[in-house]
Amino acid sequence: MSRRSQTATTQRRMIDRKLQGFSRQPTPQHGWIRAVRESLGLSAAQLAARAGIGTSTLLEIEGREQKEAVTIATLTRIARAMDCNLTYSIVPENAPTLDALLDSRALQAARRIIARTASSMALESQTVDARETDAQTELLAKSLKEQNARTLWEDE
Repeated sequence: MSRRSQTATTQRRMIDRKLQGFSRQPTPQHGWIRAVRESLGLSAAQLAARAGIGTSTLLEIEGREQKEAVTIATLTRIARAMDCNLTYSIVPENAPTLDALLDSRALQAARRIIARTASSMALESQTVDARETDAQTELLAKSLKEQNARTLWEDE
């Protein structure tokens, strides 16, 4: 395993540990700012005053949040005005960890590569047993993951 690959593996595992307990949460209908503000019993005017902005500006920010057009800096400022912290993370959508996501991508890439090879071999009447194909696919997936191959992110 190359030094770069070892570094990526170590970094991925550290991030996975930090992300434990995080999950994709559906955004409340009117956004997190309004949901938290209302649950704390703060009016828009009160929160705006605490943030040092006008009420109309706060309502505009809440609207931008709903459209996913608000900056992290703005979210942080509003969170602090509610005595809260903004927690920002990127979590895998269809896997429990980054490592599992990479396993899945490596397996998909290996299947694509093996399928192309199998197609060529079939044209030459040189088919391989399904169990052997599965074993080769697993080995290739492991190798691709260890190499941190960019082919993992190529979609066909």
